[in-house]
Amino acid sequence: MSPSGDRIMKETTKMLLLTEMQKAKLKSLTSNRTLYEIEMVTPSGFKYLIAYASRRSFRGLLDVVRQRGTVILRVLGLPEDTRVERDRAGALRFPDGTIIRFSGRTQRDAIMFGELPFICRVPD
Repeated sequence: MSPSGDRIMKETTKMLLLTEMQKAKLKSLTSNRTLYEIEMVTPSGFKYLIAYASRRSFRGLLDVVRQRGTVILRVLGLPEDTRVERDRAGALRFPDGTIIRFSGRTQRDAIMFGELPFICRVPD
């Protein structure tokens, strides 16, 4: 194998090594359903995890945002009567420039390649 091929192989192997915490999280994914990551992207580009949804559709996104709406608005510092727009890509845009959308990753992808910080825990 060439030196550059050997280097690529080592980097790929490093990426595939999982921590014990990642292994435990992957093992705990007992359901066969794929869950899709919903992220919030701030105007400054920071990304946060809102939730994982079982339906990767606008309806699924809307259901999650409605369920966590009060918490999301509190985090963003927006009033409760804030109007949100749907953009052409099916994401939700807030007046301050924040976007909530599907990230394109599954929960399994997120665990393996780096989870986003979670900010929308709904009180019981």
